[in-house]
Amino acid sequence: AHLLASVVLLLFVSTMWSQRLAAVSGAAAVTAGAVGAHALPAHLRKKGLEETDVQAYTKVFETGARYHLIHAGVLLCTPFARQKVVTAGLLTSGQVLFSGSLYAVAAAGSRDNLAAKVAPFGGGLLILGWLSFAL
Repeated sequence: AHLLASVVLLLFVSTMWSQRLAAVSGAAAVTAGAVGAHALPAHLRKKGLEETDVQAYTKVFETGARYHLIHAGVLLCTPFARQKVVTAGLLTSGQVLFSGSLYAVAAAGSRDNLAAKVAPFGGGLLILGWLSFAL
């Protein structure tokens, strides 16, 4: 009975931290989506970008927010992974690097910066995060 209680407690604790991480990530993704929809276009117009560029960079930002929100949901599944911390680490790092770089590119209104070069690494981490469920 003591062993069973310990296992249940361990599962509860491991679920709680991943739920909190997912909750914060999801809230950040929704916030980013709102910023991208409401503040970003005005910011880019103020920088003097053409309307076609404003639309293109807004779409880049939306892609970042979409992947961010999707992977916040995936973080809710980390209690089912065998390597919970590895999976959560890969997914969270991937979110930061992939979505973060897209946010930075869009906010700058330019792909000619370091942030643009980071996105593929973040995407790779997201892929590894998915694959880590198979470990």
